[in-house]
Amino acid sequence: MYVKCGDLEEAKELFERMEEKMMVSWATMLIGYVKFGYLNAAWRLFNVMPENDVVPWNAMISAYVQARHDKETLSLFHEMQAMKVEPDEVTMVSCLSACAQLGELDVGI
Repeated sequence: MYVKCGDLEEAKELFERMEEKMMVSWATMLIGYVKFGYLNAAWRLFNVMPENDVVPWNAMISAYVQARHDKETLSLFHEMQAMKVEPDEVTMVSCLSACAQLGELDVGI
């Protein structure tokens, strides 16, 4: 709720006080950092998450596209593939956006 209402500081405090964090709590905090443009904080959180399914990967990939870090976006996508995480439609749209911004449309085919 705090992330949705724009109070990232309160969300962070609550998250840090949680004794047992569920996957939805991790994902919500990650998406909050991404939403407010804190890529470094999002990346640090992403790296300590107990599991990374397609949702956190998509959040990170989308964040890098929005920040116009297109080469890093594609590197993340390749890392996601190496980790055997199955991409979905959201992943592919983000990667195609990165390819378009780079002018590398042949990579997206």
